[in-house]
Amino acid sequence: MKLSKQIPLYQFDDSFRRVILPSPTSDTELEDQFYKRKSIRQFDETELSKDLLGELFEPLRQIRTKERVKRLFGSAGGLYPVQIYVYLKANRLRDFEGGAYYYDSDHHELVHLSDGDDIKADLYNPLVNVPIFESSSFAIYLFAGMDAIEPIYGAHSERYTSIEAGLITQILETNGPKLGIGICQVGELEVEKLKPSFQLNDRHRFVHSLLGGPLPNHSA
Repeated sequence: MKLSKQIPLYQFDDSFRRVILPSPTSDTELEDQFYKRKSIRQFDETELSKDLLGELFEPLRQIRTKERVKRLFGSAGGLYPVQIYVYLKANRLRDFEGGAYYYDSDHHELVHLSDGDDIKADLYNPLVNVPIFESSSFAIYLFAGMDAIEPIYGAHSERYTSIEAGLITQILETNGPKLGIGICQVGELEVEKLKPSFQLNDRHRFVHSLLGGPLPNHSA
């Protein structure tokens, strides 16, 4: 798929004063980091293990300090309304069963909700995202439990949950390549078809989704 070029939002002429910021890292040194965080649209067929998935989600789990419960990403009011749901393909797993799961970040556990029979390729755009789904080993769906945030933040709630979903996405995209796992963000799909498998109701707002699997030619 050919992507459009970025359009500059602002163009400043020489009448504007500029402050050059120090940059101790060369473009060559940064290049490897940039290429590790990129969209992967074709995945290897290597089976994923439970241990590897545990490492992928590790940065998202909560930890208890002497003062409070903390996570590596922020959330408005410390409410953490964005919930993580995972669909795992049975034929792409090494040592446990596939299906639809809820990621319990309190205990770093996957809670099996259903077999995920409603989660199929026809959820996605047939020309763009169906091939990515078919190649993937798992899908991650981020839903916000609006009852957890709207009583406090009202009309601002959707914006805050979108920010939180972005932070979660960044963590997964950064952590995945270290483990040989690629990630592709997918923003559009038929959300209503997902809800039965994950036992969701009308107070769950879809925020974002990702598809993932082993990087090509990488042993998982």
